[in-house]
Amino acid sequence: MQELKCYIYELDPDFVMITESWASDQIDDVVLKLDGYNIMRKDRQRKKGGGCILYCKSYLTAVMDSELTNFNDAEAVWCNLTTDNGNILMGVCYHSPSANSEQELDLHNMSSMACDRQGEKIICGDFNHSSINWGSLHSGAEGVNFVNLVQDCFLVQHVDQPTRGNNILDLVLSSNEALVENLLVNEPFGTSDHNTITFDLVTSVQIKVWKISYFDYRNGDYKNMNKYLSEQDWNVLFSDKGAEETWVIFKELLHEAVVKFVPKKTRKTSKKKPLWWTKKVEKVRRSKYRLWKRFTESQVHANYLRYKRALNLATKEIRAAKRKYESRLTKKIKQNPKAFYAYVRSNMKTRDHVSPLTEENGEVITDDVRTAKVLND
Repeated sequence: MQELKCYIYELDPDFVMITESWASDQIDDVVLKLDGYNIMRKDRQRKKGGGCILYCKSYLTAVMDSELTNFNDAEAVWCNLTTDNGNILMGVCYHSPSANSEQELDLHNMSSMACDRQGEKIICGDFNHSSINWGSLHSGAEGVNFVNLVQDCFLVQHVDQPTRGNNILDLVLSSNEALVENLLVNEPFGTSDHNTITFDLVTSVQIKVWKISYFDYRNGDYKNMNKYLSEQDWNVLFSDKGAEETWVIFKELLHEAVVKFVPKKTRKTSKKKPLWWTKKVEKVRRSKYRLWKRFTESQVHANYLRYKRALNLATKEIRAAKRKYESRLTKKIKQNPKAFYAYVRSNMKTRDHVSPLTEENGEVITDDVRTAKVLND
C-alpha cells in the first residue's frame, strides 16, 4: 500500500484500477482504502489470487453496477460515472491465463452485456491474450474469441506498446476513440512485471468541492464568552441533577458559547502526502522515473539495470523513511502522545464521504439532504 500511496500523491488520479489485487473476504475495506477515494472491489472466491479493485475520487458521482460486478465468477468491477453528457460505464477486468473455457465465457458474456447498455463505455484490465496483434487484429487460437468480442461490440483498443515483456496484455478499450487521450505505458508497479498505464478520460463532470468547516479558536472572543458563561445560574441549572445530567447541561452550554463567540473557517480538502514523506524519498523516486524514461527511449539493457537499481533504492528509502518516522513518534510519545495516536488512527481508518446512493427506480442521489433521508429510512 505504501507504493500505491506514493503514486496517488504524485499523480492525484480520479480513478485507479487494479487487477490481481489478491484481496479476500478476510481483508477488510479499511486496510485497502485510500483517503479521498471510494472503493469498489470484487475478490476471487474459493482460492487465492486474482481479484479487482476500483478506486474513484469521493467528489465524483460513481455508483457500482451490482448486476455486472456480480456476474457469475467473472473477475471484474463495474461502475456508472455520471457526467454532463450522460453516464459512462467503467469496468476493470482480470482474465487469468489459466482460466478455463467456462470462466472465459463468463467474462465475454459479461462484457457483451455491458456493451449492450446505453451510453459510453471504458473497459480496462489484464486480459492475458499474448497472441493478439492489435495492429492487424490477427490472433492465435487462444485470442480469437476475444478479438471477435471486441469487434462485435465496436470497441477501440488504445494500448499500442508492450505492457509485460514484449506482449500487450493490459488493455484500455472504449466505445468511442475520442474518450481516451494521452495514454502512456509507464514503469511497472513496484515488484510487478506488468507496466502501469495512465490516460485522460475526456468528459465533463460537475465536481462538488468538499470543504471542511472548523472553529478558529485562535481568534475567539473569550472575553465575551467568559461573560456569557458567568451570567448563567449554575446552581439552578445543576440543582437536583445527577453527574451525567450535569455534564450534558454543561457540555451543551459550552458548545453554545463556542458557536456564539468563536468564528468558523472553511478549507478545501486537498491531496495529502504520506506523513513519512521526505525530500529524499521524492528525490529517489524522481530519479527512478527519469531512468525508466531513459531506458524506454534507448532500450539499452545497461539503462534497464540502472533503473532497477534506482527502483530498489526508492523502495528501500520509503521503508527507511517510514521506520524513521514511526521510531521518532515512539520516542516522543510522552512529550507528544497526540501525534502518536493520530498516526495510529490514520492507519486504522480513513475519513470518507458517503458514496452516491441509488433509488429503487435507478435514479442516482447526489443531494446531501436526500441522501440523509434515504439513510435515515
